[in-house]
Amino acid sequence: MISVVIPTYNRSALLGKAIESVLAQTMPCAEIIVVDDGSSDATRKLVNTFKSQHKIPIRYFFQNNRGAAAARNKGISEARHDILCFLDSDDCFVSNKIEEQLGAMEKEPQYLISLAATLVLETDNHEFIDTFNRAALEIIDNPQQRQVIQNKIKKMETEDHD
Repeated sequence: MISVVIPTYNRSALLGKAIESVLAQTMPCAEIIVVDDGSSDATRKLVNTFKSQHKIPIRYFFQNNRGAAAARNKGISEARHDILCFLDSDDCFVSNKIEEQLGAMEKEPQYLISLAATLVLETDNHEFIDTFNRAALEIIDNPQQRQVIQNKIKKMETEDHD
């Protein structure tokens, strides 16, 4: 069973899409935890609307503004399930994110933490992707994963020069 933790601060205009992306998963989570880090906008009202319209429990917690890390920690402490997924309130999950990531974790049970990234840009500019991939290389210890990213960078550089 999976708990999805969404920390938020004054993002009611974006939070709805984030919650919808969790609710639309091919493998549903057991609960969504929204931690409101002191918002002064319509965040609480938006979450209450979702709570009344969906079967998946959506739990709302308000705290005085202490930052995203404190909001994530609050979500961790309130989670009722062993597997946690984190989603920033200005992001969205692709529809099979939970299913794919859980499947990968089940295949490699020795790993206790899983990081997945999907980057979609509506531009032909590869500069941001290149920067993202080079930054990812700095945190990846697995030589095979590093090689995959290095190959993608080389492919993008080749495409840019063609």
